[in-house]
Formats: sequence, structure tokens, C-alpha cells
Amino acid sequence: MGPFLDSENVKFIRAALAGMKRFDSPQVINELDRKLRRGPHLVRMQVLDTLEAIATDDVLPPLVDALSHKQQALRNRAGEVLSKLSREGTLDIPRVIMWLLRSRDVNVRRMAVGIAQKVKDPAGELWPKLLVYLRDEDWWVRERVIDAVVEMAGTNLTAHMVKTLADPSDVIRRFAVDALLRLKDKRSLGALVKTAQNDTDWWTREKALYALGELGDTRVVPYVVDMMRRDDEIQRVAIQV
Repeated sequence: MGPFLDSENVKFIRAALAGMKRFDSPQVINELDRKLRRGPHLVRMQVLDTLEAIATDDVLPPLVDALSHKQQALRNRAGEVLSKLSREGTLDIPRVIMWLLRSRDVNVRRMAVGIAQKVKDPAGELWPKLLVYLRDEDWWVRERVIDAVVEMAGTNLTAHMVKTLADPSDVIRRFAVDALLRLKDKRSLGALVKTAQNDTDWWTREKALYALGELGDTRVVPYVVDMMRRDDEIQRVAIQV
């Protein structure tokens, strides 16, 4: 079918691409990727149909490329293919998510986190890998990563977030406090007290103080009173606690 892939006749190219759905060798995937890049539009759409029919993890690289294409129709169709294969369980979902998160296109990374929020992670293999994306440049991705990992990991996340309270970045420390607030795990009490007392970022301190109140543990009262005496600026939050 090789000669037909470079024919001047688009119908021949599409017919050859349709026939390639019966094969999933590296050579076939490479050719599909090449035609996806070269086009024209009808050829690219046929490539997506063929990738959908092949339905193995090998289709991920060209499929992810299509999700970032400048043509909206192509991006939409690629998204449909990915969603369908993900729902049917024909793809390794953790691998799909990690592939998408590597994209430079923020919309593709957002799609990845959207998928992550819908899947379960009983073996605990996916959520630790997602934590690195708390540093994503896009705030929406960071917020949704926290949503996803809290849902997946539950209180298994506590120890990781406690360590993250020592991160150099104010933004990352705030995300760690937010995660601990959602988890409401009393094992984080000591770390939150320390953060509320000593963090260099006032916003992080206030968030930690509020999280202490949400824990509902009376052991925090002496610490909160002490902080009120030493720092007038936190008195309003401390009273709420």
C-alpha cells in the first residue's frame, strides 16, 4: 500500500489508510503519523479513523499530536477517539493520562486531568506520578490535579502533603495545605501547627490555621491562643478556628 500513500489522488490515500486499520506494526504507526502531519484535512481525518480502529496503546503518540493541531475539527475528532477508547478500556488509562500531561498544549493537559478525575487507582500507581504536575504553569491543571489525587489516594496522600509543606514555593505549600484541609487527617495536626506558626508566607499561615480548625481537634487550642498573642494579624482567622 506504500505507493498509494503518496498518490496525488486523495481517494487512493484514504483507501490505503483505511486498509491499514488491520495492522498495528511500528511501521504502520509511523506512516499514520506522517500522513497526519502532511495532510490534507480529509487524509488527517481518515488517519484518526484508522487509529480508532487499531485501538492499541501504540496509537497514543499520533493521537496526542492531533489533540494539539491548529484545526479545531481535527482536535475535536481526536478528543472523541481518545474518549471512546478510554471508555472502552482498550487503552492503558494511566499511560494515556501521563502521555497527555507531557503535552505542551495546556488544553491537552487539562483533558488529561479531566480523565484522571474519572478513573480509579486501586493499586496506587497513578496518583504519585500526578503530584509532579502540582508545578504545572497552568493554575487550572494544578487545581484539578489536587482534586484528582485527593479522590484517588485519600489519607494515603497525607504523608506526601506533609513533606510538601517544606517546599520552597509558596504556591506549592498552599496547595499542600488545601489538600490536607480536604483530607482532614489528624495525623497532619503537628505539621499544620508548625506551618501556621512559622511559614514565611502569610497566606499559607492563614490557610494552615483554618485547616487546623477544620480538623476539630481540641489539642490545637493552646497553639492557636499562643499564635493570637504573638501575631495580631491572624486574630480574625484564629477566632474562627
